[in-house]
This record gives sequence, structure tokens and C-alpha cells, in this order.
Amino acid sequence: MAGKGQKLKADTVLKNYWNDNEQFADLFNLLKILLSTSKSSKEIKEEVLHYVKEHPVDQQVIMTVAGTANCEIDYSALSGKEESSMWRVFREEREEGKIEGKKEGKAELVVELLEEVDQVPQKLREQILKKEDPVILRKWCRIAAQVMSVEEFEKRYQEI
Repeated sequence: MAGKGQKLKADTVLKNYWNDNEQFADLFNLLKILLSTSKSSKEIKEEVLHYVKEHPVDQQVIMTVAGTANCEIDYSALSGKEESSMWRVFREEREEGKIEGKKEGKAELVVELLEEVDQVPQKLREQILKKEDPVILRKWCRIAAQVMSVEEFEKRYQEI
């Protein structure tokens, strides 16, 4: 430890901070809850809220967990510790990931449906996979499910 008047090095401060068993336990317990793949969003939300109510979780722990779980933090929400705002801390990035996953899934479905009828040219495949508009992707899914050839899809999808 540093004597009076001496500054601690950043790595020493961090080491001392994480040597606190309660903070260390909070870090891993929250990570375990948030990164669970076997639970629904609702179950995760309830478990996080319950944990935070039962344990005085340090803000630094929450920031570390949120960063690790790729969540944006609403700092004003943290100070209030309200249920709805506390969940917002962890939910924002997760919801964005779901939306992105759905878009990617629809684009991949279009390609898979077309591959059932014929080989999909690389240029067309790339155009489909880079499309981000969910409304257009949904329409393309319907078209891909109806066409008898990739050429027919190419004619019809350009009309949208």
C-alpha cells in the first residue's frame, strides 16, 4: 500500500477494488444472469431486478457488466434505481441485436429459398444479404417462396 501523500498506481487501485469479494461476486453473478442463453428476456429482466434489489451493487460493477455484455448505460437511470430504468440499462443493446438478427435471418431465408430452385449468383446473394429494410426483406421472402427460377425472382424483386 502507498504511504500518506503517495499516489497509488492505477493497476493497484483496480487490484484493490476487485479484491473486494462482494464486488467480484456481483460482477460474475450479473454476467451469468445477463449472458444466459437458456432464459427468455423477461426471465432475465426479473432475475437482474431481483439481484439488484437484494444486493447493493456498486455502479462500477454495473458499468463493467454492461460493457462486457455490450449494453449502453443510462447513467441517470442508474442513480434512480427504478425497475424500468434499471432494466433499460441492460435491454437496449440486446433488443438491437434481436432486430439485427431478424434482418439477417430474413435475408438468409431469401437466399435459401432461391437455392432450392437454382444456384444464386454471387452479386444477387450479396445484394440480398446487405439489405436492411425489414419490410422489403419480408416481401422478398414471399417472392422467393413463390418463384420457379432465380431469374423470375430477379425480375420481381427489382419492382419493389
